[in-house]
Amino acid sequence: LAPAEGQTPKALDAEQEPSPSTPSSPRCGARRLAAGLAPAEITTLQSGGPGVYVVTQKVSLTTGSAKASPRIEWLSAGTHVQVLEVQCRLEDNRVRGRIEEPAGWISLASLEDISNRWAVMDLEKSNRWIVGGVERLKELTRNLEAAEQVTKEMQEAATAKLSELYQREAEVAEELVQSQSESHDLRDRCVQHESARRDAKLALKAVCLQVDSPGVYCLSSSVDVTEGPARGSPKCERLATDTVVHVVEVVHRLQERRVRGRIESPAGWISLLDIDEGSRWADKQLDASNEWIAQIPSAGSIAAGGLEGCQRHAASRKEQQKPSVPSSTEGAAPIELNPGASAASASDFGLSYAGDQP
Repeated sequence: LAPAEGQTPKALDAEQEPSPSTPSSPRCGARRLAAGLAPAEITTLQSGGPGVYVVTQKVSLTTGSAKASPRIEWLSAGTHVQVLEVQCRLEDNRVRGRIEEPAGWISLASLEDISNRWAVMDLEKSNRWIVGGVERLKELTRNLEAAEQVTKEMQEAATAKLSELYQREAEVAEELVQSQSESHDLRDRCVQHESARRDAKLALKAVCLQVDSPGVYCLSSSVDVTEGPARGSPKCERLATDTVVHVVEVVHRLQERRVRGRIESPAGWISLLDIDEGSRWADKQLDASNEWIAQIPSAGSIAAGGLEGCQRHAASRKEQQKPSVPSSTEGAAPIELNPGASAASASDFGLSYAGDQP
């Protein structure tokens, strides 16, 4: 039928308000439902709180609590829904409920006529739902209490661990202070030992400088034989380790930082000592040197002429030895200055110990 003049058709998405005479009328349904319910249950039904509802007539599901919110879908009569929240929308003249599944809002009742309902509470299912919710709440409470207990135990353990760490930190700090003190002591001792080592090294150098004098030497490493006392003099040959030589003159080459010795055979000069490092190329053989010195002419006859006599004697012996110097070390034997002569000390014979010379 066409609407009367001045009237407009009802919107398709508006909740239909059936007349009380229709079988689906919520007023008739409420009467039939209330006939078999206890007063407390009727009160619960009328209160419209959260619970399980059954849709009594086609209703629109919207995204928001306002009736004019965008529609999601239509719910048909007989659909069971779980209402989680209820709001009275005075501006819409509706009691609206937020349902769990499908998620959204529906109209529950009209504020103008409370008997005009789109959904009524299913008390039995609501009670089961509430009981289930209570059980879930109890379970959640137990879980929360257990979590709180675990958290408390973890906090206590963390506090104990933190206290232990603080104590360990204090111990480490004390150990660090002690280690720093010991480090300072060790550093001071190292400085003292280094000073003592330098002093010993200097003393060793002094002893080495005093020890080196004419005599029999054994080479501790291979060494070059040069024509003159300078290291840069032309090389004659190279002597191998363990070669025994007779040193007849010793000089200190300060510019070259060497103690140099003139040897009989092969005739020339070799390095005996590194003045800076204290390393040696030849070691003096005391017993062999004493035997060799015993072959030198009488000390008294040499000493009578004083220093000049010693120098003249050394020059004379040097001239006498020149023709007999072999050209190579093969088969060479030590030269005896005066076989059969009486013993004399190294300071008495003409091969004098040379002082500091550049």
